[in-house]
Amino acid sequence: MKNISKKSLSILVSLSAVVSLQAFAGTKSTYNVTATNTTIAGSFGSARNSADNVQVLHIGDTGSIATIWARNAAGDIRSCTTNNAGHLAALRSATSNSYLISSHSGGTCNTVRVYKGSLFAPKEL
Repeated sequence: MKNISKKSLSILVSLSAVVSLQAFAGTKSTYNVTATNTTIAGSFGSARNSADNVQVLHIGDTGSIATIWARNAAGDIRSCTTNNAGHLAALRSATSNSYLISSHSGGTCNTVRVYKGSLFAPKEL
């Protein structure tokens, strides 16, 4: 077996990394709306694009209070409100290509997370 130089090995490792990244390029995922007694989650694009015409994911912002409202494919509806400054900032950063997840109890949003990335399907017109 032929000896591989450190430079050749470095190039080989770099090429392997590029090839493995290309395997995930263009990944697109559907994140349907979840509306349970403890969680509201989903992708705005997936809700908009759903074939069931039932799913809804909505943020209402009055300036000092925001409400998250969701209806899943089964028709279950859940909502929560928050006046937490960090939650409001996260919700205001959401776009139609975002994924939202929130835990809630008693109508209050306990946690709010907004994720943005190319893997979340944009809404189709």
